[in-house]
Amino acid sequence: MSDFDAQAYSSMARMRSGAWYLTHGEDIAAEQHRTAELMREFNELANTDLARGREIIREVTRADHAETTLFAPARIEFGENVHLGRDVFINFGVTILSSAEVTVGDRTMIGPNCQLITPTHPTDDVAMRRGGWERAASVRLGSDVWLGAGVTVLPGVEIGDGTTVGAGSTVTRSLPANCIAVGTPARVIRECDPERRERVQLDEGSPVEPFA
Repeated sequence: MSDFDAQAYSSMARMRSGAWYLTHGEDIAAEQHRTAELMREFNELANTDLARGREIIREVTRADHAETTLFAPARIEFGENVHLGRDVFINFGVTILSSAEVTVGDRTMIGPNCQLITPTHPTDDVAMRRGGWERAASVRLGSDVWLGAGVTVLPGVEIGDGTTVGAGSTVTRSLPANCIAVGTPARVIRECDPERRERVQLDEGSPVEPFA
């Protein structure tokens, strides 16, 4: 046991790989600290300067754009593992545990108090869990997805373009594109139906996408 090299199992690359890892690596601590410092600044703004908030989130995620709107308070664990598309809107209280990569597609909306979770722990091996082993699997939300309030997305889940997940749902398995899913675990209740588009309820002449 004395010959065990814990550092070989503890790095950002190992954490992203899907293999079992430990969390003691220097680069893990450095990225966690960098993200925490920026998120503290972001949360202290308390939504009083949205332009500066967008710029901070760009720094957090190392993105090439500042076109994400995120409302404080928000919690992001490892910013470099988070990839947010353009015109993404994230409401109050989001938690993103990004031990693996979290990708959110363009124009996706995330309601208040949602959780995107990538890490997991041993379930049957209590000693291994006690020893600090973890494993992570990426989360991917497509473009034009809507997560209602209080949705939890678990490790390894992909949600297809245009899909809506109802408030309070827990998504344990991947969901196809252009559907509506609700429940715990979330299940598809129907596909999006062009015949049910809400645009018919708009006043005549009102544009469907007024700010596009």
